[in-house]
Amino acid sequence: LYSSNVKISDQCCSELRKHLVSGVLTDDFVLNNLDELLDCMRQCNVALRWQILHRQAMSTKIMRGKTEHKNPAADQGSNMSMTDAKVLHMMLLTSRFEEKLKSCVQSLLKRKGEIWRTRQADARKIMLELSAYFTGEQALTDVARNEPLVKWFAGMANEIENLSLAKHLTVTGKDIQLCIQALIDIEQFDLIDRSDQLKASLKIARDQLLQMIRAITITDDVVRVLVRVSDMSYAQEAIGSYVSVIHTSVNKDPPTVELLRGLFLKLTSCLDVGTFRLRQGCSAELGEVETYYSSFLVELIKGILDVIPVSVFSLLLQIAGVKQRRLQDVPVKIDIEALRTHAQLEERYK
Repeated sequence: LYSSNVKISDQCCSELRKHLVSGVLTDDFVLNNLDELLDCMRQCNVALRWQILHRQAMSTKIMRGKTEHKNPAADQGSNMSMTDAKVLHMMLLTSRFEEKLKSCVQSLLKRKGEIWRTRQADARKIMLELSAYFTGEQALTDVARNEPLVKWFAGMANEIENLSLAKHLTVTGKDIQLCIQALIDIEQFDLIDRSDQLKASLKIARDQLLQMIRAITITDDVVRVLVRVSDMSYAQEAIGSYVSVIHTSVNKDPPTVELLRGLFLKLTSCLDVGTFRLRQGCSAELGEVETYYSSFLVELIKGILDVIPVSVFSLLLQIAGVKQRRLQDVPVKIDIEALRTHAQLEERYK
């Protein structure tokens, strides 16, 4: 089980790095790949929960098995170990991925109506253009008038215009699927099948209709799924043991600080889960419980962020030491031959 989880964790980290590349996780990408992104998020949280909880196990057998797998030689030279640093790295990548995914989903939820109307208008416009094309009256066209196709594309434009976002999700989705299937079937006509331009226009129309289906699937239920899957209340006690690991990671790689915001947002689930039932029952003790969990999060965040000023001032001390002890004063006049020596490039680089 340990080896299997390590493999899954490595795969998850690889997927997360791909998604977190700047410019990848956009609204359009999320809209087109929402199911795959949710599956990735679930897999990452399952692997992360397994690692965190099993590292807190008190069972001698489990601890012995974990210790054995920490030795790379036990896996015949393969990298099957999962150190605290790797668990933290996966935790930070997962929290950052969840933060960006939630932001995109909330943006899509606000813009759902706008996306629907835009895609609907584009698809209808293509149908009207195709209907006008088969009239044979447009310039630079040598096609003869085909009345059945003129009426068919005009009717399809009306069908697309009559699609409503107010109907039930299942009904609207079924209507759009029928329109898509009709556009696939019309391609079988010889007059259309011979024209690559017409087939390209029909493909664009189908893509617009697919985007309409994807838009209506963005609901409040998706947001609730994101909140449930990203829950980290199980790590309320275990997260304290990673504070020193976070400090070490920040000292070695300062850009790690950018990922801490997502981790803090993920840890707020400790507050939500602890007060959920009290909030449902309108308990009079809700305020005291919220204060307790809030103080816990505040102290944890303060303990994590303590490393930032320490790291900054330690770097300033190193810079001051280099300037005072290693850098020599530059004379007013310098010979060209001695310019490289007085530049002291190695000391300035440090």
